[in-house]
Amino acid sequence: MDEKFSIRRPQHLTKWLDEQVYGWVHEQICGYFQCEDPNDLPVEHMKEVVQEWDRQERIFHQRVCEGKSSDGYFCIALRNVVHQWELKNDTLLREI
Repeated sequence: MDEKFSIRRPQHLTKWLDEQVYGWVHEQICGYFQCEDPNDLPVEHMKEVVQEWDRQERIFHQRVCEGKSSDGYFCIALRNVVHQWELKNDTLLREI
């Protein structure tokens, strides 16, 4: 065996993780607000989602600054939910 071991196509794992976390966050939002689709939530409820997004970003940055392992998957998933809502509702909730 002349070829050395290497991880092939790591982007597939990253994409899968993104999808899993997005689905989990989507379920958390729908369960909490008792809805079928976060895009149908009123602006007041989506503002709560934005607040959680902000909170998760602070936690992420604090852990990074402390040298602790962390990932931004929750932040990315929350951002995606908010962004989809903004597009569907033609309303900007948070400037990035």
